[in-house]
Amino acid sequence: MKRYVDVTNWAAIQRKYVYQFNGITSFGFALRIFSPHTGSDMNELHDVLNRLPSDTEFNTLSKKKITTYLKAIKTIIREPPALAILAPRGRMSPLFALLYRVLKVRLITIEWGDISLYNQLDVGSRLMLRFCYALSDLVCYKQPEMKTKLVKLRVREHRLHFLPNTFSSSTSDQNTTSLKYLLPHNGKMKFLWFNRLTPYRYPELLIEAFRDLNEEQIKYEAIFAGLFEREYEIDQWLSLNDWTRKDLESHGITFQTYEMNSQISRYQASHFMLLADQIFANNSLLESLELGMMPVVNNAPGLELIIPHNESSWKACTLELKDVKDTIIRTALMPLQEKCIFFTHVDKQRKSFNPETWNRNFASALSKLGVKCGTSESGREAI
Repeated sequence: MKRYVDVTNWAAIQRKYVYQFNGITSFGFALRIFSPHTGSDMNELHDVLNRLPSDTEFNTLSKKKITTYLKAIKTIIREPPALAILAPRGRMSPLFALLYRVLKVRLITIEWGDISLYNQLDVGSRLMLRFCYALSDLVCYKQPEMKTKLVKLRVREHRLHFLPNTFSSSTSDQNTTSLKYLLPHNGKMKFLWFNRLTPYRYPELLIEAFRDLNEEQIKYEAIFAGLFEREYEIDQWLSLNDWTRKDLESHGITFQTYEMNSQISRYQASHFMLLADQIFANNSLLESLELGMMPVVNNAPGLELIIPHNESSWKACTLELKDVKDTIIRTALMPLQEKCIFFTHVDKQRKSFNPETWNRNFASALSKLGVKCGTSESGREAI
């Protein structure tokens, strides 16, 4: 008989979750996913499901079709899982949390980042989060600074568990990072932005920094991929800042629409850009470091857990325009030998985010909850 782990009300099933999902199934559980899968394309969903065991079940939730939620509830009642993993921010998340509680199913709420934006949320969203936290047996958080915020919301420390992101690429089984992108491409350094447009990512600051640069300082091209899903949305956003594509292209800045299923490696960039209020186990940053892309990032909370400070000549920047510009130049002109030293230290930290470490952290969560590993119908033995 299958022992299910439900993954419930996750807004989008993205490629970055493959390692976590396979980590869960490695304990002998079968995966049962209930998701509205909003904000990402179906190609990525199919790609993710193809990378998971064949007995994985996917159930679509649709806001326009309440029957999809009723069907999901019926499925859960008919065959309760051994464990449920819930995304707390969603209209139906409190209902699912209550359902699992009534069925006496162990419940983990995964805090992906909503707590960091808590003060910006409306009252209804705040209440939903707190309700899900209160009904959960365990609240897993991915960034260290989230713990303090969760405690302030009266989540007991014994119900908190640190479970950071994991990432593995084609270089993950090597002793050192691939360095094939460190050298200039066609005589130019290639800088890549690979994130959605959010207020706490500061893409405008990076664009202003590149507009201030000139080819006498460094030869470069800057690609901003992932801002929007449609071309006209890019033009609308640019117009809000009184920019045009033609003007920015004259400064070596180009834009590409968001492709959820794309990988950072396809851009063959030498540098990866990320500015944020908090930087920790950002999947794109982890992937870029494994590929040997030099980071241009600001000194935000959590960064030191990925990139050791004062271990090389590399330095993070502040969120001041001049410092961002100077950091771009300094990082681009860093000698190859110093870049290799930088990645030697980064590689030591990388083990904290590999799938094996994530599996151990998840096993610890199972132990806290008293959930025993199972064997799925496909015959996989628990590790």
